Amino acid sequence: MFLTVHAAAGLSVATFTGNPFIAFVLGFFSHFLIDMIPHGDEKIDAFTNRWTRKHRIAALAVIDIVIAAVLFFLFLKPLILANPAVSLMGALGGMMPDFIQGLAMFKKHKLLTLYERWHRWAHTLLKQEIPFRYGIIVQLSFLTLLLYPLVTEKFIF
Repeated sequence: MFLTVHAAAGLSVATFTGNPFIAFVLGFFSHFLIDMIPHGDEKIDAFTNRWTRKHRIAALAVIDIVIAAVLFFLFLKPLILANPAVSLMGALGGMMPDFIQGLAMFKKHKLLTLYERWHRWAHTLLKQEIPFRYGIIVQLSFLTLLLYPLVTEKFIF
């Protein structure tokens, strides 16, 4: 899933706790739960042949982080400002697994290699890839389901 969706998941679980540490941990583990759902972006980094794979992924990550920041500050400013530390830690926890995955691409280390394998396992648990166009629908649907209650304060739980 895109970082925007992971950040929204982390932010959503953060709203149920007043503790930044718990928000980070819940955000972190929410990442793996939603990565298990087929989401169509497995081959997104192949959008251009002019750059190396690392450059493509880095560029996509920067674009995704900017989109997440703009969305959150436009739509969720009151929520974030009400408890900025908890909100930020939840969103960071949701994105952290992909940051660690990126680190594993640049720095080869035994623990990072093990982590990378485990993270990849979460993506392939259901062993079902879907086309990118359907993946966008899945991800936008998840983003809407995660953000709607935060924007309207109509929580499902």
